[in-house]
Amino acid sequence: MESPLYCFGASSPVDLIIKNNYNNDEILTLFQYTDEEGFNRIGTLKVNAKSTKTICLENEGPIEEGLYIFNGERTHKIRLKWAEDFVLNLNDTAHLVPTPSELKHLLDPKW
Repeated sequence: MESPLYCFGASSPVDLIIKNNYNNDEILTLFQYTDEEGFNRIGTLKVNAKSTKTICLENEGPIEEGLYIFNGERTHKIRLKWAEDFVLNLNDTAHLVPTPSELKHLLDPKW
């Protein structure tokens, strides 16, 4: 159970619920995009095999129009506008997009 301070200070919080049904851990890098600045890396997180991870994001600005989630091979793009929570199943293809070439310089060195 999350702490009552889980998303403290967020004026428009959204829970991003990431389900990993794979048999291996997934390392995910999150990006937001704007026409003016291009891709900006938000951070990296690990979702253990056969588990679910929930993170709270501030759902204002560029992130509400498009959040890109890259696992080293595939990129998911989700739109958070108007959402209170969003469930992303990593083995689902509904949100897969071709990986933008502009992301290459922002990725972890191991990729």
